[in-house]
Formats: sequence, structure tokens, C-alpha cells
Amino acid sequence: MKKKLLAGLALGVMMFGVVGFASATVLDFEGSGDPSGAEIVDGYGGLNWNNMYTVDSTYYPVSGYANGTVSGSRVALNWYAQMAITSAAADFDFIGAYLTGAWNDELNITVSGYDDGDLKFSQTVVASAYNPTYFTFNFTDIDTLEFSSFGGVDQGFGGGGTHFAMDDFTFNQSQPVPEPATMLLFGTGLAGLVGALRRKK
Repeated sequence: MKKKLLAGLALGVMMFGVVGFASATVLDFEGSGDPSGAEIVDGYGGLNWNNMYTVDSTYYPVSGYANGTVSGSRVALNWYAQMAITSAAADFDFIGAYLTGAWNDELNITVSGYDDGDLKFSQTVVASAYNPTYFTFNFTDIDTLEFSSFGGVDQGFGGGGTHFAMDDFTFNQSQPVPEPATMLLFGTGLAGLVGALRRKK
């Protein structure tokens, strides 16, 4: 009985080792830079960024930037309200993010996920200008994300346009190949389980 339990434990540890490689990364867009707008440089979070900037929400106290801040004081936005793109050399999974309309309430934001130029996912969400909303996307095995925003109703915050605020961008890096030590544990667990089953017969 004890041997079967040990074999089961070894197999459980092995499964955890293989599956446990994928862990979520949350980007909060904090860091130094012009409070009124700083470009997100390629390599931040291991990703590439195009037309994605950050602002310090305290610089715009009456705005969706301030209302949509979840972590720290900075949020990401689509510069000049144009399409913003996030990409990577290797596939990743986009889990979700907090989105808020910077100037317009009920702002429409279309998020599209591509892999090797092929559209795999597309989802349009409606964001408030007063509260951050966490939207779950679960776009798997993609290498490019596009964010486009449109519509909504201007709230008279003092600015204008279909900019969005984004915080706590959550994603998984591509799952790496298990290390040799994990594969050894895998073999040990299987051998133990097979031995326990044979003795049971």
C-alpha cells in the first residue's frame, strides 16, 4: 500500500512539474517616464509593443486613466487613439486585462489575436469610463494582439478621443520543454506506478 502511495505521489509531482511550467505574468506598466506619455519599449515583459504608451494617471486626475488605474499609478493606452499592437517572437496566451474608456463611456474595444498572420480570435468588449473592468479573453497560442477602439459617449473629462486605459495585462509565456530532471521524475513515477499495478495482480 505504501509503495503504491509513493508511486502515486511521484506521478503527481511529475505531473505538477510538467504542467506547472506555464505561469501567468501580470504587467502593471509601472516605471519611469514622462507622466503625460511614455512609449512602451520593445522587450517590456518579453513582448514587443507598437503604438502603446503609458501615462501617469495622476497627471490626468479627471479621466478614465485615473478611474481605470488598478496597480500603481500608470496605465497603458493606445496613442492618438489608433490601433495598438503587442507581439512576440514565440507564441503566448493572452488571458485578459483591465480596460477603461479614457474619455468615452461605453467605449468599444476590439481585441484580435493572430498566429503567423492568421486571425484566430476576435472579441469586442464595452468599457466603462468610470470603473476598470477585467475582461477575460483566453486567446491561446498567438503571436500578435491588436487593440482597436471606437464609439462611446464623451463624458466631458476635458479630453477627447477613443483612447482606452489598460492595466494588469495578464498572459502566459510559451510553455518551455521540460528539463531533464523533470523527465527523470516522469520516468520514475511511471515505473513506480507500473510496478505497483503488477504487484496488485
